[in-house]
Amino acid sequence: MSYIARQFARNLQQHGLITDGLHQFWEDSQAFVLMGAVIYIIAAIFKRGVDIQSENDLTV
Repeated sequence: MSYIARQFARNLQQHGLITDGLHQFWEDSQAFVLMGAVIYIIAAIFKRGVDIQSENDLTV
């Protein structure tokens, strides 16, 4: 999403619009993607744990 936004801002700059105020928001875009990936991995681990636990409950 950040890449698309940067390309869009470059296109706007070519048409004469000033987008200097937007650069402060793009510096941490990689950190947001990394944290999203970490949260997804943790959720997948918990989901697998719940699946294993429910399977063990069925095998009395």
